[in-house]
Amino acid sequence: MQQTMLYKETNPDQLEMLEQTGKFVSQDKIDGDNFKVYCTERDIYDGKRREIRLINRHENEYTTQFPEIIAGLGVKKGVSCVLNGELAYWSEEKQIYDFNKFRGRQGLQDKRKIMTRRLQYPCKIYVFDLIEYNGINMVNNPHYTFEKRYQILQRIILNNNVTELVPIRTDLVNHFNEECKGNREGIMVKNIDNLYCGGRTNSILKCKNWHFSKVKFTGFEENKNDTITLTNGTDRVLCASRDNIDVVRQTIKQLGYSYEVVRHLQGRSKDSGKIREGTYKEHIGVIEE
Repeated sequence: MQQTMLYKETNPDQLEMLEQTGKFVSQDKIDGDNFKVYCTERDIYDGKRREIRLINRHENEYTTQFPEIIAGLGVKKGVSCVLNGELAYWSEEKQIYDFNKFRGRQGLQDKRKIMTRRLQYPCKIYVFDLIEYNGINMVNNPHYTFEKRYQILQRIILNNNVTELVPIRTDLVNHFNEECKGNREGIMVKNIDNLYCGGRTNSILKCKNWHFSKVKFTGFEENKNDTITLTNGTDRVLCASRDNIDVVRQTIKQLGYSYEVVRHLQGRSKDSGKIREGTYKEHIGVIEE
């Protein structure tokens, strides 16, 4: 069964209307990887033992890569559950969730490197939903709306250095503006009557803090699906616009460069200099230099 929900995107102009309904709450949008955390209490000969597994949204297991979560998961004793959350690294220096540092840990296999990075870049599981609780499956369960699921989470989650129940807010507009001011990703907006479902849902929305920049591209690569990937030595952005592909291609071929509008998050990475989550938006062409 597909247990990962896919979220629809909304824009900031809709937040005031959603807020006025009184049926929506918001949570921080955490920049990491979506995980299911399996926490199982098992009876053994000398008492109970807790087993914890970390499975990401692609059904890949990363239990050994994040030993701090396994050692310190903040769930009350006696509770068996499956949590839904975001595993991420918060940078105190940058005051953002640093996806690059998190990603660097996710692929490690060497035990010594895993322990070293654990100390350098300790991660946390940010819990925002509940998939199963003491044998009760929450997926498509009409008796457990998001409001009720969150109430259970408030009872069973113990916030500590590796676990945090993501707070909910009702001031959606102010919340989004605060995240934008902090140059963070944005917010998640949830209908309190939402049912946990596998696949796409319209009752959970993501509202991202998008930036728009004019970027100079000096080359392109042809893709098998008749799209092109724009390049400039640093950035790689897919251009899938059927209206603009030919003119962008010809502009670069004839003049050696072309300017395009790119939508992206949080400016450029300080580590690589690349724009973050760049998405093609509009063709400009030649700008006098």
